[in-house]
Amino acid sequence: MKNLTKLTFALFAFTLLFTACSDDDAPQPEQVTKEITAEELLNYQVLEFYESTRPLDNGYGDWIFVHWLEKRNGKFVFRTQYSWGGYTTFNNQEAIQYNPETGITTLTNSFGYLELTKNDSNEIVVVDDFHINPSHSDGKYFKRSTGQTAPLLFKVLPDDVFFNKTYQSISLHLDGFYRFSDLKWKYNAQRQPTHEELNWNYNRMTNNIWDGGDNGTERNWNFFVIIPKNNGGWYGQHPDKDILLVNTSKNQRLLSSPIVCPLYE
Repeated sequence: MKNLTKLTFALFAFTLLFTACSDDDAPQPEQVTKEITAEELLNYQVLEFYESTRPLDNGYGDWIFVHWLEKRNGKFVFRTQYSWGGYTTFNNQEAIQYNPETGITTLTNSFGYLELTKNDSNEIVVVDDFHINPSHSDGKYFKRSTGQTAPLLFKVLPDDVFFNKTYQSISLHLDGFYRFSDLKWKYNAQRQPTHEELNWNYNRMTNNIWDGGDNGTERNWNFFVIIPKNNGGWYGQHPDKDILLVNTSKNQRLLSSPIVCPLYE
């Protein structure tokens, strides 16, 4: 009887051990990333570069594209902006959608769509390049730049202030200083412009995305984007400084590659 009890106990223990091992070795269901809420995305922007497909623009560099979500009159709006074009979608259902099977959150407007998800650290990441709608009137003019790196996602806090400051170019094809007040700006190739010299106008689409004419002899149009510090900098360069990027164009034609300007101190 004693031997039978020992045998029964051994079989029971073996069964428990086998069951535990089987549970550990069994394939676990893949966990799908949770939905990225619209509120989470309100302070994020994605920066990319596209080159023109028009023959007359070849050799002039890349256009800066910026994508972001904002809220207007209670509705979420997905915006895409570059130097001479901007596109939005006002419908809540079309602007942001989540796929529970893939874990991908998609932002859509008339110009195209952008896909986002979260990594293992629960950080928002870009799945792929912005997908331009080829049937859009401007879509046929652009393709993804072959000379630039992956899309750059960065966070902009709503209380950040980037004007009333000066930025100095470090680009090889242009030296100079860009200074901004809260309403005016000026460029000077040799020195920092004085406050009294700030007589060119610019518009603010967000607190770090602006555009405006130079009002000089050429009367070019300029598109300004500031990457805030502590976001990795300009692809690893100057992470401790705000970085101003400038696209300059005329008659919808790009005149140069993006000009890179760290904050001047």
